[in-house]
Amino acid sequence: RYETSLQLIDAGVVSGYDSTVESILTKLMFMLGNGKSAEEIVAEIEKQRDNTTAFFAVETLEYLKKGGRISTMSAIIGGVLDIRPVLQVTKDGKVAAVEKVKGEKKMYLKMKELIKNEVEGKDYDLYTLYSDKKENLDKITDMLEADGLKMSGGSRVGAIIGAHAGPGVFGIVIVKK
Repeated sequence: RYETSLQLIDAGVVSGYDSTVESILTKLMFMLGNGKSAEEIVAEIEKQRDNTTAFFAVETLEYLKKGGRISTMSAIIGGVLDIRPVLQVTKDGKVAAVEKVKGEKKMYLKMKELIKNEVEGKDYDLYTLYSDKKENLDKITDMLEADGLKMSGGSRVGAIIGAHAGPGVFGIVIVKK
């Protein structure tokens, strides 16, 4: 007979961060194996949650409009002017446009700049996310790797993110250690 206790932790992980979940579980198993208490494990998982963010971009505004994230007028104007938002999952789990740029090339450059600024001088892991079009992801990872940043893993986005952001969504998850 075993005495058990269950503690729920909001890890702040959005559907599709499979690599992030894997890193949390790996850390949890390591801590259990080293005799850490439940309190220490919870504190470490919450610390990792608070040190995780993601930048991502969409290929088209169509799915953000369909999902109610932007208005029809914003989608039309953004499409005509080729406005590309760079989105971020905020600390409270919300999705926000941190930058809006004109054109695909500027979107990739802005995303690279934001990611580099976020990790500069820090110990971190980078994880990739994409939906159906890996070539979108490959462009940003090639740019980051050319600047010396290394990817720690990656996965495809989940159905919820894919439905709201569309088949061309891609992103980079940053977990500061």
